Amino acid sequence: MQQKQKKMIQRTRSKMNRRKAREYAFLILFQKMFFANLTWEELAQKSIDNGYVEQDDFTDSLCELAAIHMEEIDSLMAPNSKNWDLNRISKVNITILRLAITEIKYMQDIPFKVSVNEALELAKKFATQEEVKFVNGVLAGVIIELKLG
Repeated sequence: MQQKQKKMIQRTRSKMNRRKAREYAFLILFQKMFFANLTWEELAQKSIDNGYVEQDDFTDSLCELAAIHMEEIDSLMAPNSKNWDLNRISKVNITILRLAITEIKYMQDIPFKVSVNEALELAKKFATQEEVKFVNGVLAGVIIELKLG
């Protein structure tokens, strides 16, 4: 019986599209900026319990990789945020950039273009039009740096 339940859960989890999974990862990691004392797992569970997000493997992978590599991700973001100190960039944009850089650097099966496009879609939903351009510019710089490095 437990075997069938596990398969059903896995099947349900894998049906979510990646755009929605990215949005859930955004919501979880955005909260992390305000609740530094909680882990992303704790925030994810609270969000699931409250019905804000659904459990998803891709969401979990994004959150986990972003959390593990946060310092390195921020060190890629900082020099490409021309004239912007990280503490002056909105928390929305930092979260979007962290997710996109996580995909670009640590999920090689996802093309750069897809990661950038998805980040821009998140920015269109949660940020201003000017910030969409900012996110695009930072990610372009990160990709060039990674290709040359």
